[in-house]
Amino acid sequence: MGRWVEKHLISLVFGFIGAIFALIGGGFWGGHFHTQQEARKAEQIPLYTPAQLDGVLSGTLVAVEGRISEQNSSHFEGLIAYTAHQYQGIECDDEDDENDDGDYECDEVWSLTEWVTPVLWLDSPGGRVRIGNINYKLLHAPEVWRTTSTLVEHETLEYRGFRMGSPAFVVGQVRTNDGISLEADFLFGGSRQDYLLSQAEEAVVLLWMGVVFAGFGLLFLGVAVVMAVFRS
Repeated sequence: MGRWVEKHLISLVFGFIGAIFALIGGGFWGGHFHTQQEARKAEQIPLYTPAQLDGVLSGTLVAVEGRISEQNSSHFEGLIAYTAHQYQGIECDDEDDENDDGDYECDEVWSLTEWVTPVLWLDSPGGRVRIGNINYKLLHAPEVWRTTSTLVEHETLEYRGFRMGSPAFVVGQVRTNDGISLEADFLFGGSRQDYLLSQAEEAVVLLWMGVVFAGFGLLFLGVAVVMAVFRS
């Protein structure tokens, strides 16, 4: 057994690498299909106005377009709902991962320091809609700014959020236990059409990432098989 492993070690290494790439590609494909499903679900949900929500059964999934109402209280620099991330510096790959040009792959590192998603009101055609939960996701926030003009490690904060008047698209379930409100899944900065377009773009990116990684995976697996047959 030991001699067989030694004989086919290179094939095993290529096979292992190929399997890893194929699994990563499969993960991207899974993300692609999930994003498509979320977009289709949002597209099929009819848009409601505040007046149309009267009489809707609790638990019904609805979609609402509007703007962040002036009735809300701002929490920081005029932002109503927002996240804050602190810059932690640059993280580079090990020397073993140095590319052909002698450069290293480096990425900015940010850590979440604040997540503020309060109960809030949306101004929608014909009235106002209340978002009653505080655990919704913030997507495509229209306001993005940093506390410093240049990145300063452990000091620069980046804020992404919504202020009064920001456009918003919401998908959530109707709740009627304390008046009519929505239990929102997410708050998206834009219209429903903007949301569907962003989902379509994300799905395309995930699809091509899946194709690239799966392609490399199949290539490595093919090399492993050929080498194994050649050494047999």
